[in-house]
Amino acid sequence: MQKRTIFRLATLLAIGIISFLAYRCFQKETYCIEVPVSLSISSTPLVKVEIQEKTYALEMDLGSRGELSLNKKYLDELRKQSSGTYVSRDISGIAYETPSYRVSSVSIESLVFQNVVVKEDSDAFTENNTFWMDESISTDIFQDKTGSIGRALLGNRNLLLDLGKPIIYIANDLPKLKQLGYDLNHFSKTPFEMTRAGAVIRIRTDDGVFRFAIDTGCTVSFVRPSIQLPLESKPNKCGLPYVKSQLFEIGGVDFGSKDLYVFEITPILIEIDGILGVDFMKNCIIYLDHSVKLAYFFQITRPNPHS
Repeated sequence: MQKRTIFRLATLLAIGIISFLAYRCFQKETYCIEVPVSLSISSTPLVKVEIQEKTYALEMDLGSRGELSLNKKYLDELRKQSSGTYVSRDISGIAYETPSYRVSSVSIESLVFQNVVVKEDSDAFTENNTFWMDESISTDIFQDKTGSIGRALLGNRNLLLDLGKPIIYIANDLPKLKQLGYDLNHFSKTPFEMTRAGAVIRIRTDDGVFRFAIDTGCTVSFVRPSIQLPLESKPNKCGLPYVKSQLFEIGGVDFGSKDLYVFEITPILIEIDGILGVDFMKNCIIYLDHSVKLAYFFQITRPNPHS
């Protein structure tokens, strides 16, 4: 009788331990981290990243599939281990090969990332993928580009992008976001798919529905030449022609007319028809929920500075 009681108690204890461990394994980690942002000369978001007690302002580039990139002169300052070479491609499909390294840890606010791959920035990539809207700006400003954060560093963490303020939240705590003024019940929403180009959504235009990659590293929004919209030949912004769609509908909500720059995106990226850039994001709050693969959008009405 006593042995049976002991056996029963041991069984109950084992079940309790297993249940607790299973709960901890499947318990959803809740986080809401405010990331202050400044904007670069090209309006892309810059966030502060700490590496080996030094702070760098790096571009958050959700169009980049890597973890981190740094200018060679900053890489030379770091303690690191060689990690071979890294091959990246631009929007035209041109490949760029640079050395890559591993550093022990990288911090963004309270988030710490271990064993991070850092590739050396490619000057050729920067030169070939910079389009000037204002020719009076000296190209010397890009000779000291610090580097960028790719989407792989953040993994599947949810992001709220409010580049009109500007501020970014790494957050899945929806009640906390609501307290901060971001009630997702007031947002339109649409599914997204994770691809080589990043998070891809479908947008309805005057010419039909097209697939756009959300890219914080891209100043303006692009489409392939195959889009059948009236071509605006004058003026040519960024040295590129552009088309205008009067309809720009996401998740059933029309965000109004949109200029889309025409560029021959590499056929390698067959999963996209265009890129949604920072020119759109400065007037629209975006929340990417990776747990359910939904993108939320809320159009901002900013006060007129001249009023």
